[in-house]
Amino acid sequence: MRELSDREGLVVSPQVINEFTAVLTRKLRMFSLSEVEPMVAEIGRWCDAPLTFETSSLAFGVHERFGFAWWDSLIVASALQSNCELLLSEDMSHGQRIGPLMTINPFLVRPDEILSQD
Repeated sequence: MRELSDREGLVVSPQVINEFTAVLTRKLRMFSLSEVEPMVAEIGRWCDAPLTFETSSLAFGVHERFGFAWWDSLIVASALQSNCELLLSEDMSHGQRIGPLMTINPFLVRPDEILSQD
């Protein structure tokens, strides 16, 4: 993220922060909420994607058309509302197009490869 953040346009959805927190504290039980808070603060610097009623409305259409899980549909909808071109996700198919948005698995490509996508 640090390498990618050197460029303008890095956007993090509030839903990503919510899932990050839930995975580390509940699913993996690796950290307490107080331990995760500074990590969230670091990531939160880029958190300016919407998570509004309009985001939820758009997510219904994303879910219907692409069959993503609800939480992933919210992330996609937020990225679309933010006019993102690339969406980094290990949960979605690498290279999949969702309108103008292309999903990239960050565990399959290095940051410099991601940056060369545009």
